[in-house]
Amino acid sequence: MLLVGAVAVMFDNPWLFPSLGPTAAIMMLHPRQPASRPWNTLVGHGVGVLAGVLAANIFGATELGGALPGAPEPAHAMAAAAATALTLIGGHLLRADHPPAVATTLILALGAIPPDAGGALSVGVGVLLTCVAGAPLRALALRQAEHRDE
Repeated sequence: MLLVGAVAVMFDNPWLFPSLGPTAAIMMLHPRQPASRPWNTLVGHGVGVLAGVLAANIFGATELGGALPGAPEPAHAMAAAAATALTLIGGHLLRADHPPAVATTLILALGAIPPDAGGALSVGVGVLLTCVAGAPLRALALRQAEHRDE
């Protein structure tokens, strides 16, 4: 998170967002789980981004601005439900289940990060930076887990 946060501050971009915390936690605490693999992380969040942007646009939530904080408008609620379903289905079909990606899709569907190309790019950069920093740490956690099993 320090790397993502530092780069986000340095470039004045919203590359650090809430669902990266659970992504990092899965990578470190459960390195053997498929959800912690880079494939699941990158593709899972990618599906979440696409689903959140698509749902927000289909249900007209993009015209309302962000729903957070406060109660969502009906368009936000419908976009959130559709984005969640699409993320779960897409992640499963691509063998890229990654629970934090559902938070990412909600962040976009609810407009906390704009559900547009700029918002999608911001999320993508944050996820990529998390993978770059997290993959070697996950590998170390895997090695430690193997030594504990011996």
